[in-house]
Amino acid sequence: MPTQGDQQDNCGSVTPGVLKSFLPHVQDRLRSFSLGLSYSLTNHDVFTFIGQLQELEHVRLRYYWQLKPPPQQPSLTHLRHFTVDHSRVQTRYEVRSFCKWVRTAIATSPIEALSLVSDEDGEYLGANLSFGSLIDHMTKKHASTVRFLDFRSAFVGIDALEMLFRCCTSLEEFYISAGPTALIIFREHLPGLRYLHSASFQLCNVKRNKFRLSHEEATSMIQGGSPTFRRLAINGTKWEGNWKSTDEGEVIFVVEEIHKKKTLV
Repeated sequence: MPTQGDQQDNCGSVTPGVLKSFLPHVQDRLRSFSLGLSYSLTNHDVFTFIGQLQELEHVRLRYYWQLKPPPQQPSLTHLRHFTVDHSRVQTRYEVRSFCKWVRTAIATSPIEALSLVSDEDGEYLGANLSFGSLIDHMTKKHASTVRFLDFRSAFVGIDALEMLFRCCTSLEEFYISAGPTALIIFREHLPGLRYLHSASFQLCNVKRNKFRLSHEEATSMIQGGSPTFRRLAINGTKWEGNWKSTDEGEVIFVVEEIHKKKTLV
């Protein structure tokens, strides 16, 4: 019995008729579903299809802008993990449309993990458009369930970030793209993030190579969190804290910068 369906690559051959014929065979047991790009399918086709898969827990969809938004929210009462693949959005209108699409997809779900995956992920540090409406939605609708956020390709403003840290206190891991003052907000709210073990920031609106956290600052930040907080990454530089034994037999907490291993060719 199939419990997952995977169509992540170019899915031009997937039509509304294909989805309709597929539905009776998986409607009551499919738990994981992924669908790549198909210009043959409208938002209505996709959302109507997944809305009838009541056992879905993991969904990965490809977003592309369409003239008509989804007509209704799919009722996905078991959906916990939602991943969106998308090309880079470049205007405020595109951002609003994208955020509305995501909000519609997850509105009725007990979301634990939300990932936004851009085709052009990288280290762009210039001005960015804000995806704050998605954070606002998460804090109002999913604060009690969300554990993981990957917004490395979606810039978050300071007000939205502060709301996230204040409301979503069950966060365990996140990747956030934000301005340089994000670390100040993070440090203020860090003690309240009791379950957090990993935090990654892509700091934007800064000059390349002009921002770097010192080892002392990274150590202070990790030690200022809960006992679970062990990993911190900022613009690609990573630190990790571990308990280690000294030559004298003491056990101490040490924060070290993690360097990439060289690959031998």
